[in-house]
Amino acid sequence: MSRPHGFRFEPVGLRAVRETLEQEYTTDRTKGQRLGMLFQSRLDTLLRMLGPLDTVVQIRQWAEGLEPVDVYVLLVHFPQLPEPVRPKILAVALVHPDPVAAWVAWDHFVKWPRDPELVKLVSVYVNQHRVTPWWDAVQDGNFRMDLMKAFSRSAPLGPLAKILDDHGIGSGTPLMGLHWGDPLSDELITQILTSSALPEWERHLADSEFPWSEWLWELDQRARERAQAVLSQYLTVFSWMNFDGTLLRRFIQRWGNPETTSGPWTGLSAEARRKLIHWVHQAKLQQFFHQDNARFQFWRGYLERCLHVTVLEKDTPRAAVVLDFGDVVAVEFAQTGNACYVYQKSDYERIRQRMVKSTDLKDSNQALLRLIHSGYWQGTFSYDLAQYIQIPKNRGAR
Repeated sequence: MSRPHGFRFEPVGLRAVRETLEQEYTTDRTKGQRLGMLFQSRLDTLLRMLGPLDTVVQIRQWAEGLEPVDVYVLLVHFPQLPEPVRPKILAVALVHPDPVAAWVAWDHFVKWPRDPELVKLVSVYVNQHRVTPWWDAVQDGNFRMDLMKAFSRSAPLGPLAKILDDHGIGSGTPLMGLHWGDPLSDELITQILTSSALPEWERHLADSEFPWSEWLWELDQRARERAQAVLSQYLTVFSWMNFDGTLLRRFIQRWGNPETTSGPWTGLSAEARRKLIHWVHQAKLQQFFHQDNARFQFWRGYLERCLHVTVLEKDTPRAAVVLDFGDVVAVEFAQTGNACYVYQKSDYERIRQRMVKSTDLKDSNQALLRLIHSGYWQGTFSYDLAQYIQIPKNRGAR
């Protein structure tokens, strides 16, 4: 038996079950998804009936006889359906301005934001029916209007990314009904980051609600050259003493040691790499002298002349830090009360070859200088070091 518009007869008992389920899922966002899966056995019949219909008029007439659950079944399976069938289901959607169906379409779009047919499907609900999944609850009328305008275009991802950027990534993402990790969220944020100039990146860095460092992996995967270019800008403009540590540690975690001469770091400008290495040296010193700020601040001023910073026997009572200035090497020890030893590079290398433990670097006979941390030791150190290490007149980091 058939209904007037061609769909099969529905037994009274089955209709009662369906209507009960529809009432149970009245406001749940997943109502359409759940009912569409629950009644998926109807899909084959729906597709067989839809197949012979060729004109929009025929499809619309047939669609007018469908129950909402039939539309949910078609929409839930929309991404997996053959290409020739999809335009017909778009015509079905035009007949059913259903907020529940709009949720199904939107959730598909969130998962597959680059599917052109899904873009059309969401646009049907937004522009034709003025039925929107979530943003009716948004108080900002201009925000809602901007979202609708975005879906009036054939390629809404760019406009959506701009809307998100304008409202701030951290706060705009939940306004758009998205979560971190949604493919659509990934797509929009990646578009923002790969197209932003330095001032915009500075703004993103300053957004406390945006988990910036988590996005470095996504950005690096999709646009490494862009990441290298903008990171070079960031490192060049800011003082290396004020770099964002979380940001740089994330890059180091992914790209490896920036002091190597190969790998992704070679894509940065020479100036950017120079300043980054200063920052790495500073981080090593800061960790080594974490309980001795006076020594940290003193040697920090020499970092622009330092080629390498190496920590020996880290996290032990014998820990030592070696500052390589090219012709000479300075050795400091973690425990207070130890002198600082300055060696010619060649003498230091000979000691290292026969060294068993870091305290072997306390060799007064080989050292050029043995400097004691007593009184106003900073002045004494600076005076004695001046004959071996030339410090820039402006010791402020740039």
